[in-house]
Amino acid sequence: MDDVFADGREAERLLADPTFQKAFARLEQKYTDAWKLAKSKDDREHLHACVRAVGDVRGELEAMKGNKAIADAENKRFGKPKR
Repeated sequence: MDDVFADGREAERLLADPTFQKAFARLEQKYTDAWKLAKSKDDREHLHACVRAVGDVRGELEAMKGNKAIADAENKRFGKPKR
């Protein structure tokens, strides 16, 4: 259970970090721009997968953040201190 709290705190920190967010935005834009210019279907599919992968990482961090919030709520419900 401690991992849920540690991972959640770190995910919150990363998601709030402006440099981290800027890196995500730049990667998404880079892959999207390249996708628009891609000549072959294979290149477009690869670049689309790259854009989705960036979103998947962001989604995983959001899930970790959410898991911490759920664990905090459960602890509150059962009278345990918030972590």
